[in-house]
Amino acid sequence: MQFWKRVDALLKLRSISRKELAYACQFDVSNIGKGIYENNDPSVSTAYKIACFLGVTLESLISEDSSSDYYDYSIFQKYGNTVRQLEYLPAELRSPILNMIKAQSSSFAKNKEDSTVI
Repeated sequence: MQFWKRVDALLKLRSISRKELAYACQFDVSNIGKGIYENNDPSVSTAYKIACFLGVTLESLISEDSSSDYYDYSIFQKYGNTVRQLEYLPAELRSPILNMIKAQSSSFAKNKEDSTVI
């Protein structure tokens, strides 16, 4: 997942509008939509402001490591509080926990689909 999609997922999770984020971090709100559509990353200073505003590490927003890809909104819906606390764990501890959560979430979704088949 790319930077702006992670940011957008966090905004949804925390019920913060794109406009609020843009205002707080002093950039144009259209940058979020452009960033998602064009797969562009913001400047380092803008990314840092966003991370500070959202209360997450800059690394968690820009990392290419798929194990840091825990801004999947469906996972947050199910495990929101736990996932938010994982942000503060070192990557070597966080990664296996996130993998377990993802596996369990996938298993849950599959079981739910199987039970709806007639």
